Amino acid sequence: MLKETTIMANSLRLLLAFSFSALLLSSTGMAQKRIDKVEEDEISVKKYLDKKNLDEIEGIYKNYSGQYYKLGIKKYEDYYIAIVLDSYDKSKWKPGTVKAYFDPSAREGTYAMTWLMGDRAKKETIAEMEDGAQLKFQLPIGEFGERVTVKFLKLYPKE
Repeated sequence: MLKETTIMANSLRLLLAFSFSALLLSSTGMAQKRIDKVEEDEISVKKYLDKKNLDEIEGIYKNYSGQYYKLGIKKYEDYYIAIVLDSYDKSKWKPGTVKAYFDPSAREGTYAMTWLMGDRAKKETIAEMEDGAQLKFQLPIGEFGERVTVKFLKLYPKE
């Protein structure tokens, strides 16, 4: 009887610990399942962006150095997604594929960003809007984690 009670108590402790961990992760957003593909193209993203009351980060962006991407950023639930509209490597980054996720921070124009690499490895960093027209962040690359600054110019909508 004592052995059965001990087993039940240990099982209950384990169950409570697991439940608390799951609750903590879901409340912090860390366990949140993120979408990785949407049925979107440049036309549908522009239609979305033509509505009023957009957040500053929402728009169509293009980078001018490094690997070419044209991205549409729009709100999805309580975070933002960067949708590939065009890219240097259409075999890896087809239109509609999600390239990055942005979570708003307490500071206006600053986001916790998850950037997906070619192998879908996740790189966590901070992204910042500058003057409402440029999105800037640093990515660790290479064996020793050197950081490279990446800049995207907002092309649409025009302010």
